[in-house]
Order: sequence, then structure tokens, then C-alpha cells
Amino acid sequence: MKNSLFEARKNLIGWIESLDDAEVLQKLIDIKNSASLEKCATNINSEKVEEQDFDQQFAAGMTPDELLENIASHIESIDSEENI
Repeated sequence: MKNSLFEARKNLIGWIESLDDAEVLQKLIDIKNSASLEKCATNINSEKVEEQDFDQQFAAGMTPDELLENIASHIESIDSEENI
């Protein structure tokens, strides 16, 4: 699998290097930027959902056990993000 991806990337890089059509290059740049924006939007939206969920629970009132559970899961999520 990795080998086929490597070959595909190598072929694309070779094709792009020899490409002289500015319009096609711009379309490729637009695709790259679009993919980056979608990834950023997904990350931002998932963070907002977690934030809203915590705020809603806090406003509704949490038991001490729920608070400790939320703190522990938050710490675990920070640890997992740092290991990426």
C-alpha cells in the first residue's frame, strides 16, 4: 500500500514539474487549499462540540463524580493529542 502511494505521488510530482498550464496549476492549488480548509473546519467544529457539551453539563449541574470523570477524559484527550 505504501509503495503504491509512493509511486502515485512520484508520478504526480513528475507530471506537475513538467506542467506549463497555469490554469491547471491553479486548479491543483485550489484543490489543495480546499482540502486544508475542510480539515481545519472539521477540527474546529469538533472542538466546539466538546466545548458546548461541557458548558451544557456545567450549566445543568454536575455531580462531583461526573466532574472528575470529565477532567480525567479531558486530560486523556490532551495526552493523546500530544502523542500524534
